[in-house]
Amino acid sequence: MTVPIALLVVGAALLGSDLPTAARLQRLSAYFSPPPGGMLRLPSHELRDLQGRTAPMSLRGQITVSPPKGTCFEVERREDEPDERVCHKTRLGFALGDLDKAGHLHWSVKTGDGDFGTALVWNTPYRAAILTMPDAKPEDPPVYRLLGECTALVSPTSGRRIEIELLNGGHWTIHFPAQDTLTAQPPKVPKLYLDAISGKVGLPPEVNANSDAKGQAEPAEAAKKGEADAAAKPTLPPKPKPVAADQEDDRKVWAIPARASYVMSADNFVAFGSVTPGLKGTCRYHYGGPPDDPGTGRLECHGVEGFKSVYLPLTCLSRVKPR
Repeated sequence: MTVPIALLVVGAALLGSDLPTAARLQRLSAYFSPPPGGMLRLPSHELRDLQGRTAPMSLRGQITVSPPKGTCFEVERREDEPDERVCHKTRLGFALGDLDKAGHLHWSVKTGDGDFGTALVWNTPYRAAILTMPDAKPEDPPVYRLLGECTALVSPTSGRRIEIELLNGGHWTIHFPAQDTLTAQPPKVPKLYLDAISGKVGLPPEVNANSDAKGQAEPAEAAKKGEADAAAKPTLPPKPKPVAADQEDDRKVWAIPARASYVMSADNFVAFGSVTPGLKGTCRYHYGGPPDDPGTGRLECHGVEGFKSVYLPLTCLSRVKPR
């Protein structure tokens, strides 16, 4: 059906090109369910009987688009597919394979002629775990498992734990110690500054000022000891201590950096209903996430039951509360 040009003009008037992004998103939210910025979840029937599915990335959900009367939306769901023209209430689908690594779904919508588009983003609870199998060779690619709902449970009797449902079937439990233990911390990195005039990088001015003041207070005493020449030499910052070999190699082994992370036994990761006591593996976890997914904590374990290593983004980790 051909859409009259007049209708597209109405659409353009809905969101003028000079309208700020925040105002555009606020106005568009009324026409999408769930609204942009909200939480997307797969329908329950998609999550039933997943044991036989070989491609969880093909699981699908829907977003309802309801343009106002007299307006048509042009919705871009994927860059490699044609835009979808929506002129009346319509359900548009998405697949888990459309999500980015932070679990976000990205669409773009145009409301008519002259509208260059508005980026829409939805959140989901779904993330991908990265696994290395016990018999994996260095050149083998990692194995991915899609994580579903992440549930944090805290009680005085059972302590702190997280329950994770896997979208391809399965259930993992992660227990956390009563008290968090910091990983051995690397030495602090001194804060340097850039001199706007000389362009040199060095210690902050107040450090140099303290050094100058100290140098002015010592000449008389140094002269008494016959060290006037030594006192006249410029004060240099102390040489940094050499970094231990194990700290240099830390990032070659761990994806989660040591700074501000915590450590616990691999016995705390339960993937198959029980754990063989006395595992010598180690887990490292961090309550914060990377810049593109700051609210999602991370857990990384080496030498756990059934895997050589696991890396899990945990959307509910912050709810077990650091101790």
